[in-house]
Amino acid sequence: MPGQSSKYRDMLNTAKQRYRQQLQNIYSDTDHGEPGMNGEAAQWGAWYQIPGENHYLGVGQGSTVAGAMESAARAACTELMKRGYQL
Repeated sequence: MPGQSSKYRDMLNTAKQRYRQQLQNIYSDTDHGEPGMNGEAAQWGAWYQIPGENHYLGVGQGSTVAGAMESAARAACTELMKRGYQL
Protein backbone atom coordinates (compact mmCIF):
# COMPACT_ATOMS: atom_id res chain seq x y z
CA MET A 1 0.00 0.00 0.00
CA PRO A 2 1.62 3.29 -1.03
CA GLY A 3 2.69 5.48 1.83
CA GLN A 4 2.35 2.74 4.44
CA SER A 5 4.79 3.21 7.29
CA SER A 6 7.69 0.82 7.54
CA LYS A 7 9.12 2.17 10.81
CA TYR A 8 9.64 -1.23 12.40
CA ARG A 9 10.91 -2.89 9.24
CA ASP A 10 13.45 -0.06 8.98
CA MET A 11 14.44 -0.57 12.63
CA LEU A 12 14.88 -4.28 12.02
CA ASN A 13 17.04 -3.67 8.94
CA THR A 14 19.21 -1.25 10.94
CA ALA A 15 19.59 -3.86 13.70
CA LYS A 16 20.60 -6.47 11.11
CA GLN A 17 23.38 -4.15 9.94
CA ARG A 18 24.49 -3.14 13.44
CA TYR A 19 24.54 -6.70 14.80
CA ARG A 20 25.63 -8.35 11.57
CA GLN A 21 27.23 -11.40 13.25
CA GLN A 22 24.14 -12.32 15.29
CA LEU A 23 21.26 -11.09 13.14
CA GLN A 24 22.34 -11.08 9.49
CA ASN A 25 20.44 -14.26 8.66
CA ILE A 26 17.04 -13.21 10.01
CA TYR A 27 14.50 -14.12 7.38
CA SER A 28 10.82 -13.50 6.85
CA ASP A 29 7.95 -15.09 5.03
CA THR A 30 4.27 -14.43 4.42
CA ASP A 31 1.12 -16.48 3.98
CA HIS A 32 -2.34 -15.49 2.80
CA GLY A 33 -5.19 -17.00 4.80
CA GLU A 34 -8.66 -17.99 3.69
CA PRO A 35 -11.59 -15.55 3.80
CA GLY A 36 -13.69 -15.82 6.95
CA MET A 37 -16.94 -17.76 7.03
CA ASN A 38 -18.94 -14.57 7.55
CA GLY A 39 -17.42 -12.76 4.59
CA GLU A 40 -14.42 -11.30 6.43
CA ALA A 41 -11.52 -10.49 4.16
CA ALA A 42 -8.61 -12.91 4.20
CA GLN A 43 -5.72 -11.75 6.35
CA TRP A 44 -2.03 -11.91 5.53
CA GLY A 45 0.25 -13.51 8.06
CA ALA A 46 3.96 -12.71 8.32
CA TRP A 47 6.81 -13.82 10.51
CA TYR A 48 10.50 -13.27 11.17
CA GLN A 49 12.81 -16.03 12.33
CA ILE A 50 16.48 -16.52 13.14
CA PRO A 51 17.82 -19.74 11.58
CA GLY A 52 18.32 -22.46 14.16
CA GLU A 53 15.76 -21.09 16.63
CA ASN A 54 12.68 -23.22 17.20
CA HIS A 55 10.31 -20.27 17.63
CA TYR A 56 9.48 -17.19 15.62
CA LEU A 57 11.17 -13.92 16.47
CA GLY A 58 8.03 -11.99 15.54
CA VAL A 59 4.63 -12.82 14.08
CA GLY A 60 2.01 -10.45 12.71
CA GLN A 61 -1.03 -10.20 10.51
CA GLY A 62 -2.77 -7.56 8.46
CA SER A 63 -5.10 -6.94 5.55
CA THR A 64 -2.10 -6.25 3.27
CA VAL A 65 1.31 -7.89 2.93
CA ALA A 66 2.99 -4.65 4.00
CA GLY A 67 0.75 -4.35 7.04
CA ALA A 68 1.43 -7.93 8.07
CA MET A 69 5.19 -7.47 7.61
CA GLU A 70 5.14 -4.28 9.69
CA SER A 71 3.19 -6.02 12.44
CA ALA A 72 5.67 -8.92 12.47
CA ALA A 73 8.63 -6.52 12.42
CA ARG A 74 7.20 -4.65 15.42
CA ALA A 75 6.96 -7.95 17.33
CA ALA A 76 10.50 -8.91 16.25
CA CYS A 77 11.89 -5.53 17.37
CA THR A 78 10.18 -5.92 20.75
CA GLU A 79 11.71 -9.39 21.17
CA LEU A 80 15.18 -8.17 20.17
CA MET A 81 14.98 -5.32 22.70
CA LYS A 82 14.01 -7.85 25.40
CA ARG A 83 17.17 -9.73 24.45
CA GLY A 84 19.24 -6.59 25.04
CA TYR A 85 19.76 -5.34 21.51
CA GLN A 86 19.79 -1.54 21.11
CA LEU A 87 17.45 -0.59 18.25
